[in-house]
Amino acid sequence: MRRSIWALPRMRPIAMALIARNFLVWRKLMGPAIALNFGEPLIYLLGLGLGLGHLVGSVGGLPYLTFLASGVVASSAMTTVSFEGMYSVFTRMVPQKTYDAMMATPMDVDDIILGEVIWAA
Repeated sequence: MRRSIWALPRMRPIAMALIARNFLVWRKLMGPAIALNFGEPLIYLLGLGLGLGHLVGSVGGLPYLTFLASGVVASSAMTTVSFEGMYSVFTRMVPQKTYDAMMATPMDVDDIILGEVIWAA
């Protein structure tokens, strides 16, 4: 019986191998990843919040640093997620050809998609 093209990916245990692979790679790069994910918003808060905050004063009764912090944190979270979801997948697809190697294993496309989505979440 043929599955519908619009069906959700099936969860098979082999998809966990992709999550484990991504974790091993991330563990190797964990230091720079954490430093940049916390360092970038901190630099924005220091530069814009303290530097520009002296010129702006308050916004709607809030200090400018407080006003700016929620936007900087949200922007940083969105940038981190989109970078992990797009650039990392592109790197595994084109220069590294990791997905080509995965397709030579018992994994199918559903396993790869599901593993990547769970890892990105």
